[in-house]
Amino acid sequence: MHALAQSILANARTILINHQTPLSISIGVGTWRPGEAQETFIRKVDEALYKAKHNGRGRVEWAPSAGAAG
Repeated sequence: MHALAQSILANARTILINHQTPLSISIGVGTWRPGEAQETFIRKVDEALYKAKHNGRGRVEWAPSAGAAG
């Protein structure tokens, strides 16, 4: 998953907006575990996305696994 997310970031940087500005994206990634509520999973991944944006954009942040502290 990490390699895939990094590949998406690298490919996004090759896209130029108005033929000038490289596209910048931030990605929140998580692994859903059986028994984890969908709402909980989405909230954790959304928090990871906002952490990526806060930490400088153009990066990947991982949501904690189900049952992990944090």
